[in-house]
Amino acid sequence: MSTALPDQLKWEYSAFPVQISQKQRLSPGFMRITVTGDKLRFFGQWGLDQRIKLIIPSPAGNIPDFGILDEPTPPPTTWLPRAKSFPADQRPILRTYTPSAVRPELCEVDIDIYLHNPSGPVSRWAKNCSVDDELIITGPDVRAGETGYGITYHPTSAIDRLCLIGDCASAPAIANIVNQSKVPTTVFLHVDSLEDDVLIADSSTKLTFEDIDAYKAKVFQWASANAADPSVHFWIAGETSMVRFIRKELINSYRVDSSRITFLGYWKYGRRTVD
Repeated sequence: MSTALPDQLKWEYSAFPVQISQKQRLSPGFMRITVTGDKLRFFGQWGLDQRIKLIIPSPAGNIPDFGILDEPTPPPTTWLPRAKSFPADQRPILRTYTPSAVRPELCEVDIDIYLHNPSGPVSRWAKNCSVDDELIITGPDVRAGETGYGITYHPTSAIDRLCLIGDCASAPAIANIVNQSKVPTTVFLHVDSLEDDVLIADSSTKLTFEDIDAYKAKVFQWASANAADPSVHFWIAGETSMVRFIRKELINSYRVDSSRITFLGYWKYGRRTVD
């Protein structure tokens, strides 16, 4: 049987029905969920800040049929309105994450979930889920080619140095970028606890802070010394208001051109956009 999708039916993402094969507490704040499923042999190994969707059971404990598992996977304009049409207690929970590892030869994907406090829906699910529980993830399908869909940071030859600025929610993406970076890379990581500094390689130039003011001060101290270099690129992700603040300061106070900044708001205080 052919594994290729008909040209007229290709879309950048596919939905992958999976089940939990392993659950591991990496630190007080991080839970690694490993999922498996036969279709994951087609899951793309793109890395970087790749965004995928987790679709976990509704408060009622099930994932209703809203068309996402149709073959081939339809675009979100088709299935998302159907998913949102269910009553709140029956509505599937959809959140965006970055895979930490993809092993298509084993049909496995690792997802490192930061357990926010207070807990959002995915944090609660991650704490309480069990091996063999079922969910759905969406992600790149190699049969559609390497479209780059879901990736925000695209390395170019114009980048000679990279500065990554984030928090625990963005740590999986930072770790991926560090692992693939071919240029000198500096990391500024804000954590709630130093025990949660577990994902990013120690070989990177990394500064980790619990104190938010010390974190911001070091970011801007580094920017003061390095931002004038047009080959320096900044990647900022994490809590939305902090991302906006740092980006605004880099542009207004340190004269960094906006084209040299990649930024993503992952969550908000009081309202979880990632969890």
